[in-house]
Parts: sequence; structure tokens; C-alpha cells
Amino acid sequence: MVRLYGRDLITTQDWSVDELHEALRIAKELKKLSRMGKPWPDILRKKTFFMVFYASSTRTRAAFESAMTYLGGHAAYIDVSTTRLKAGEATKDVAKMYEAYGDGIGVRILDEIIDFKYGEGNKVVREYAKASKKPVINMADDMFHPTQGIGDIMTVQERLGELKGKKFTVMWAYSSRLRGPCSIQEEILIATGHSDACSSSVQGGGSYR
Repeated sequence: MVRLYGRDLITTQDWSVDELHEALRIAKELKKLSRMGKPWPDILRKKTFFMVFYASSTRTRAAFESAMTYLGGHAAYIDVSTTRLKAGEATKDVAKMYEAYGDGIGVRILDEIIDFKYGEGNKVVREYAKASKKPVINMADDMFHPTQGIGDIMTVQERLGELKGKKFTVMWAYSSRLRGPCSIQEEILIATGHSDACSSSVQGGGSYR
């Protein structure tokens, strides 16, 4: 029996194939309810999820806030510039504080805030997870974006059906500005099992197995 309760999600590489399949199954059930115009179960009623944003976001923040509302809970947006972290407060102390007041912590840290140094953001996310007894979700760092990856795989499955043995290409929108030295290719990690997420290319491909 797959049990996801209380689990951190820092990278899909930390989860088993069965655990990822279970997450996808639940996501598809909830999406089906939405399409049928039925409400989601309020399984997160009176739960608070603290979202600590070191880096800005357009889609990720909206997705997490909406999901918490649909499931009966509350997502608290924390702009790290409004905290005492820049004044020297330790990450582990902040993690313990949010652990005490909430039921989960999300962390988003990449790009300028870590001076584009590959791996530094992931270290911070793991520091939160080490300090907190409540689950920590990676909302994107410089190495991984697990919720985006799981969402992408779900979309590919819906479009292509059975993925085993099929090849596909993942492409990102063009930008005139360098966002970071690496493309976050969590969906390719899920599809192939390869651990090298760093690529200087704006596209990547893989086959599902």
C-alpha cells in the first residue's frame, strides 16, 4: 500500500515509481471532479500551508493557493524579503517556526537569489526539510521542480495514453533574457530515470519506461 502522508517532495527522484503513480492517480481523480462540476473533498480543512518565496512566480503560486482553497485549507504567501532571513535569522529557525504554526511548508528558491549557482537553492530546500517535522514541498529550485514535472507527465499521459516505449520532446518558451544556467527537466527525470537535470539546451527529450 502506497502511503504519501507526511512525505517531503523535494525531487521526484526521492519517490518510488509506485508513489509517483499514486500522486498522478489522485490528481486525475480531482481533475475529473472539477470537469464534472463537483467539489473537491475538504481534506485540508483548517490546514495552513506556508509558501516561502525567495524567487517570484506566476503559475506556481496560483496553483498552490488554488489547490489549498479547493481542498478546504489556506495557503499563506511569504515573500522572503518581508522576513528576518536577510537580517541573519537562521533558515532552520524559520523552518521550525513555520512548522509550529502550519501543517506544511513550500519553498521556491532559484535564479538571482542564489546568484545562479547550481545546487545552492536545492541545499536551502533540504535545510528546511531537515529542520521541519512537517512536510516540505519544493516549489522550484535550481535543480528540480517536482510538481511541474508531475503535472507535465500527467498532461503527456492524457494526450498520448500509454507512454511506455514512446519518445517525446519537451520545449520551453523562448526568452530574450537568460533565466538560469540550467533547464529544470523534472518531467524527463520521471520519464527516463536519468539523474542529470542540467542542460544548456532549451529542449530535452526522453522515452518513458
